[in-house]
Amino acid sequence: MANLKRATADQASRNQALLARTRYLSTSIYSEVLPLHIRIDNTDALGEDQIHALNALEIEAARTSIRSLASLAEIGEADHLGGGMGLIPPLLLSLAVVDYERIEYTIEHAHTSVGYFSALSAFGFISPDSVVESFRRGLDIPGHVSWLPGGTQLNGGRLGVMIPVAVGQALGKRGVYGDGSWVIVHCGDAGWISGQALNGFNGAHVHEAPVTFVMDRNGIQLSGSTKSILDKDPRSVIAAMGVDILEIPSVHHAAQLYSAYREAYTLAQAGKPSLIYPTGYQSNGAGRVDLTSFGEQYGILDEVKAFASQQDVPMDREVWIPGSLMSFRDIEPMLECVFLVNELPGGAGHHDGGMKGRSADEVLASPMFSASEAQCAALETLKLQPPRKVGTDARPAPGSPNLVLPKDELAACELPGPGDKASARGGSEAGYALVAESYPDQVFVVGCDLDPSTKLGKARGLIDANHQFEMSIE
Repeated sequence: MANLKRATADQASRNQALLARTRYLSTSIYSEVLPLHIRIDNTDALGEDQIHALNALEIEAARTSIRSLASLAEIGEADHLGGGMGLIPPLLLSLAVVDYERIEYTIEHAHTSVGYFSALSAFGFISPDSVVESFRRGLDIPGHVSWLPGGTQLNGGRLGVMIPVAVGQALGKRGVYGDGSWVIVHCGDAGWISGQALNGFNGAHVHEAPVTFVMDRNGIQLSGSTKSILDKDPRSVIAAMGVDILEIPSVHHAAQLYSAYREAYTLAQAGKPSLIYPTGYQSNGAGRVDLTSFGEQYGILDEVKAFASQQDVPMDREVWIPGSLMSFRDIEPMLECVFLVNELPGGAGHHDGGMKGRSADEVLASPMFSASEAQCAALETLKLQPPRKVGTDARPAPGSPNLVLPKDELAACELPGPGDKASARGGSEAGYALVAESYPDQVFVVGCDLDPSTKLGKARGLIDANHQFEMSIE
């Protein structure tokens, strides 16, 4: 018993120490960040300076991710570096588009967290040094996606679960803010097949949710290539649920991705959910795609030649280049992933991985971590402009007054008297109706074909149609 008490006390001390070191526990947090804000409703295409600035931010975030995992390697730890690096380009575009009111984003594949935190640091919401020194070593920057300034308030967890949650968020935003509401959901190419995700796609279509899913289609899952785990095309299944499919070659090209965002936003305003799906590159009538063209496309021809030579693979070998590259910019792991999805010798997955046994200086010296003069100039020009101000207020503390009913309305509520035969659910019915009547703009109802049993019918008659959603037996 004494040992148990001592262990409990020691853990309590560690908990207090962790809480004391947190920087983002507050009732209100306001950030001054880079003023890269793109109005999706009236901007047809990205300008050259915006593209250069986004590319420069990609490189800054990617460098932070490498440094963070190198720091983690010093204590013998690794993380999901590959997926995090691949998320950075599309997430940065989302950060530029959201307004943190009508338009927000979330992340379904939470193992991308180092890329998420690094993208926030590139914009200026948190410091790069915090990501480098604290990732997976504190409450602020843990090993999965969680809220930080500028981040998503929907924390990722089990694969697929954020799909229906984000649909609910989109429907709620439309119910509160009306036109212009939109939620962007970054998701992986594994969780889409889960029951929760399929329920979410269905609900998005049935209730015309203003939501867009951006799939990180890299062809790699936890224990191997996607083809070896589940060789099934997501597009036909998700389209069958009523979600429009928008195909683009790659999420790593800002202009192409923004064009898809613009179309997806227009669809969302018409009540049509969509999925942006990067098809990647492969040989077709328009041209041949092989290892040589891959190396030329990303400016790493010498590196591809060296790697292919080690594996005795000819450079004219035709390949599929995923539209979202695992370990993007980290050349050797990126090549291993491309070889894996093409079933070539030397292929390896990098769902789990990091910087153990690797030199951060050597990795960062590679050409894909160097910004061009135009990219650097665009970013410096952006930094000289007045900052964008973003604020977040904490939710009310547990136990705070919420939807308080006036005493006179409570007194006027009629219930069956003593001795009257009635179901106890009659009280619930009256309560639901009273709350809905008093606060029609703040009450939402999600039904599952059980209104007669749950007694929600009267309440539903007191709120607008965009505040109530029937989901059948889901």
